[in-house]
Amino acid sequence: MKRLMYLVGLTIGLLSNAPVSAQNCSKGYSWEADLHHRLLVDFCKDEKSVLDYIHRYIPNVTETQMRTWEKSGALELRVIDGEKRYFYNAAPNLFRIDKTCRAIKLKKDGEALEGTEKADMENVPKIISNAPSNQKRLAEPKKIKVKYTLTVKADAVPDGETIRCWLPFPRTDVARQQNVKLLSTSESQYQRSPVDCAHSSVYMEKKAEAGKPTVFSEEFEYVSYGSWFNILSKSVKPYDTSSALYKKYTSERDRHIVFTPRLRQLADSLTQGVTNPVIKAQRIFKWINDNFPWASAREYSTIENIPEYVLENHHGDCGQVTLLFLTLCRISGIPAHFESGFMLHPNGENLHDWGEIYFEGIGWVPVDMSFGIPTYAKNENEKWFFLGGIDSWRMVVNSDFGESFSPVKKWPRSETVDFQRGEVEWQGGNLYFDKETGTITGCDTSVTSADIPAEIDGVAVTSIGIDAFYLCKSLTGVTIPEGVTSIGNSAFNNCTSLTSVTIPGSVTSIGNYVFNGCNSLTAIYVMEENVAYCSVDGILFDKQQTVLLCYPN
Repeated sequence: MKRLMYLVGLTIGLLSNAPVSAQNCSKGYSWEADLHHRLLVDFCKDEKSVLDYIHRYIPNVTETQMRTWEKSGALELRVIDGEKRYFYNAAPNLFRIDKTCRAIKLKKDGEALEGTEKADMENVPKIISNAPSNQKRLAEPKKIKVKYTLTVKADAVPDGETIRCWLPFPRTDVARQQNVKLLSTSESQYQRSPVDCAHSSVYMEKKAEAGKPTVFSEEFEYVSYGSWFNILSKSVKPYDTSSALYKKYTSERDRHIVFTPRLRQLADSLTQGVTNPVIKAQRIFKWINDNFPWASAREYSTIENIPEYVLENHHGDCGQVTLLFLTLCRISGIPAHFESGFMLHPNGENLHDWGEIYFEGIGWVPVDMSFGIPTYAKNENEKWFFLGGIDSWRMVVNSDFGESFSPVKKWPRSETVDFQRGEVEWQGGNLYFDKETGTITGCDTSVTSADIPAEIDGVAVTSIGIDAFYLCKSLTGVTIPEGVTSIGNSAFNNCTSLTSVTIPGSVTSIGNYVFNGCNSLTAIYVMEENVAYCSVDGILFDKQQTVLLCYPN
């Protein structure tokens, strides 16, 4: 059985949420103040910046349209400290949530498959073909090697103070994940969490040094298998409702699996007259797939009840629709639990959440509610694949949500529900990540050249955001500094005058459609020290030259 090696670099930058001093440490912790800061980070756009994006697709947008989108929730905002503030991704989300806006954007930009879909178009049929002959329903292994780096900004913590760090690590108790090996760590002393810990991690400590960033890293490899159980073709046994498993996984969980009256009524209406738990799950799966488009999400820690939030706002990201699905399943008597980590498809690496549901006589089967019913499905098996199946490009880190770390974290986590971006703290408090800090998010479309600075107001630039230079048709040249680690989807989309780009050695992630419509582009160069990408005669490849990423004109 042929196995391919895939090298993935995951880099996370974190900052303190306030200037650190001895006075801050003595003030005492307040969740209300912490939540207020988190909301300010998420809701950081004003109306002008939102309109700048909307005008790309709807030049003559009216006041009435704006207020209508706001009232419907399609344009997410909050009034904080008396100021109207929009969610940092409110404008792009509008063209995902509102059907009319989605059609306008689709007409202008055209329709194209995501990188994950392209990989799964090939991967999923092979799993469907080969998994039934395997006793554990496993197929299509991929050997994946990951280097994960977390950086704390210089002087975020006083000199000499100890920074405690937890990095995500692939689970060793999941059948789909085998031969897990920790290859190296930045610190000689480290601690791996116990196998039964819900959040699999590598824990390290390091002293902060004045003027220097504090860097933690780990490198590991493992083999990831796809899986498919074809549950729609199977008959299931009645549940043993007295078992510990059934009682645990059909019960409520604090905050995000709560059987509210609305959710109970919804579950009853979706499964009315159905006794087969497979058909119940199928009805719930289809209803969520058909009614809740994907949209990027605010931090889960700022949401009181995620399934209710999805119903109220008519959209959700992967974890949000997963928690809605799991809650409705539990209400309907189907054992269900949360699972998450990363999806590591070629050119589609990202954080990702999904779940598992249990059928008597079959066992636990994976369900990816966010991937839902694929648009590329050619038959019924492919249509329902992600209800009882999962592709090969996964890294499972968490078997549940919001549980304790090992060793225990002293301060509230940055990710209070999930655990993917790593966690850091010191004796003075948690170190929270800032979604906007260090990211280039936009540019004057009339610009002719862009020399991206390595720092802005003392903060290192680490990312070029989604659509950052979109429609900058006069842009002929751009300089990307060393230190930038990611280039977001469509970052240079339709920069029709751009002739060449040099990718620095620090870039480990390049999104989809980055150079789409760059008709004057003749070459993409990559610095030799880059571990993720390379260029041959101006053509962009992954480092192993097994995937062609961009072929300039």
